[in-house]
Amino acid sequence: SIGTLEADLDVQTITAIAQGAQTWSFVFPGTVSWVDVVESIMDTEGAPRVISVCWSGIASQMQASAMNAANTSLMKLGLAGFTWLSASGDAGPTLNPSTCDTFDSKF
Repeated sequence: SIGTLEADLDVQTITAIAQGAQTWSFVFPGTVSWVDVVESIMDTEGAPRVISVCWSGIASQMQASAMNAANTSLMKLGLAGFTWLSASGDAGPTLNPSTCDTFDSKF
């Protein structure tokens, strides 16, 4: 699938840049909440402390309660010593990449 292909490319990039570094890949279905993702990583013994995320959601399409729950989980992750990295997405932080006139953060 496209999602798996994009994740594969991200893993290939990371392993090419950080040659010899131990690399893990977590794969979750698109229906899993951010809270479940964070809790799963935190519950994994020996999980890496730096996490690069290759997918996200569009903030304006998320329920406020889901964003608040995700923010709380990400804060807990940080307090546990993890670093969470996430890009703005293929189109950047906009709803319309051709005009870049409407900002919509990725989550």
